[in-house]
Amino acid sequence: MVFFRSPALLACLTSVALAPALPALAGDETVSGSIGVGLANLYATETVHSDGMKISHLDWESRGVKVLRGALDVEVGGGWTVRAEGKVGIDGDGQMTDYDWVWPFYANTSKGGWSDRSVHDDNRLDHYYTGSIEISRRLFGDHIQNLNFGLGGRYTDVKWSAYGGNFIYSVDAPRDTIGSFSKDERGISYQQKIPVLYATLNGSQDLGRWRLTGALEAGATIKAKDVDDHWMRDLRFKDELAVSAMFGGKAGVEYKLTQGISLYLDGSFETTDFRKGNIKMNNTVSGETTTYKDSAAGSFAAVYIGTGIRGSF
Repeated sequence: MVFFRSPALLACLTSVALAPALPALAGDETVSGSIGVGLANLYATETVHSDGMKISHLDWESRGVKVLRGALDVEVGGGWTVRAEGKVGIDGDGQMTDYDWVWPFYANTSKGGWSDRSVHDDNRLDHYYTGSIEISRRLFGDHIQNLNFGLGGRYTDVKWSAYGGNFIYSVDAPRDTIGSFSKDERGISYQQKIPVLYATLNGSQDLGRWRLTGALEAGATIKAKDVDDHWMRDLRFKDELAVSAMFGGKAGVEYKLTQGISLYLDGSFETTDFRKGNIKMNNTVSGETTTYKDSAAGSFAAVYIGTGIRGSF
């Protein structure tokens, strides 16, 4: 997936690659911090199941989300490092598509066999926050090259709201009703709150002025939740999702300008498929509440690429 192509960036990287290499840095870095900007693509699905069949499926996405990122690494001695990182995202182009399978009008249970569908090109990212903290210990190596094992936790909170859109519904016959919503009318909002515990294997390699970094993550969500508001129907759905696997990875390259200052380019991804959980449906007008067991599921994925400056002392 290509986020951007910058001739200026390519020219800069080419020129620094031809520069003479700096001597290897001596001594351990005890504290380092970085700040940068980048772009992210965010994806989520939301599904509802009944008697083993999927009866509703919503695809949420935002592309080109502008992200501000910051990180802090502290070496506490004995090969141990504590790392904190946070990201905040705004804007980005988005779309939401809502599929439903209503008996007896659906053709089949595949995604193309829906009975009702609405497409919302004005899908707004209300917020995207994610932050993590991890502690790792060096397995082997030194300040030039190393491999570390760590444990960490991350919390992600993302929310969208879909406005306007076009629909095809089945009222008296399959797909017999076509229409559109007012462009300023909010149809559905969807929020995911995702706490994750994970293990990480990460390392770095210095090559003169350059440093290569990478990490792999594997873990599980803990008490993940989502909230779905159907504004036109005065309904709110709160889902409590079962423990689910999470996988992620990071890769980056740094270029040392001085002994303590570097420019970096890095990228990351994470993905989670939520196992089924319970739904609590609440009518926001009457207050009536209904619970559905093992009926909610979904997914979340994020891909990020960014650049910035890193300082150490």
